[in-house]
Amino acid sequence: MESPLEGRQPLIEEFDVLQRTNALLLRAHGFFEAPVDPIVARELGARWLLIVDDPAILGAVAGFGGTVAAFEGLPYAEPVWRGTGVAIFAVGAG
Repeated sequence: MESPLEGRQPLIEEFDVLQRTNALLLRAHGFFEAPVDPIVARELGARWLLIVDDPAILGAVAGFGGTVAAFEGLPYAEPVWRGTGVAIFAVGAG
């Protein structure tokens, strides 16, 4: 399966791919809005999390949600780098 963000053609032609991709994107969005469950991070295959308070920091107009503050202090997200409104977390066992 192609990347859900870059491989757009299968999303148009393959209904099953579209359903799985939508479910994945909704699950990711839910995780970033309420990142309390480390199992979701592992199920999504996340080893590193780049979190920004404002998507414009990365040149984007939208993101999945979430803030640096929401991830700070979580037992499974170890901060490895921080800047103003941006941080990288390593996903651990938690």
